[in-house]
Amino acid sequence: MAPKTIRRGLLAGLTAAATAVTVVPAASAAQSPPRGQRADQVVTLAARGPEAESKARIRCRVRISDPERTRHHHRRLVKVTGRVWCNHRVDRLRVRVTLYKDRRVYESGWKSDHDRRGIALTVARKCHGREHYKGRVHAHVTFPRGFHPRHRSITVWSDTVYIHRCHRHHH
Repeated sequence: MAPKTIRRGLLAGLTAAATAVTVVPAASAAQSPPRGQRADQVVTLAARGPEAESKARIRCRVRISDPERTRHHHRRLVKVTGRVWCNHRVDRLRVRVTLYKDRRVYESGWKSDHDRRGIALTVARKCHGREHYKGRVHAHVTFPRGFHPRHRSITVWSDTVYIHRCHRHHH
């Protein structure tokens, strides 16, 4: 069965959409961040306004959730969510989320929105116990004209999570 991407709008409710998910061969699977860099889960991007308004700043927080177990229509899944939230509207937000399951890679397509403060995208995949999962979000922000820098991009990694069982025991 084809991988599913679950999209969450900031104002809209949960909607499930089948989106093309590219499976990348294990040889090109992403590695951990380079030595000396922490796998941060939240990173802030900022841009400064025009000189006349030098105090004008827009800050955008880019966040990736740690992989977690979930259920969707009685299916046991592992999901990871990437989000970008800015303190003011920006011209364009783009986000792409990747879920790593041991040697397999499941990547969403790009989700874009214009004249918004935030965007979110979730990738979910069937859960298999006794495996390691990791998430990654690529985010690209286009700030309004006059702000410097105009474009900022970042990649943020989640922690690696070992999931022993895909279901929880009820006592």
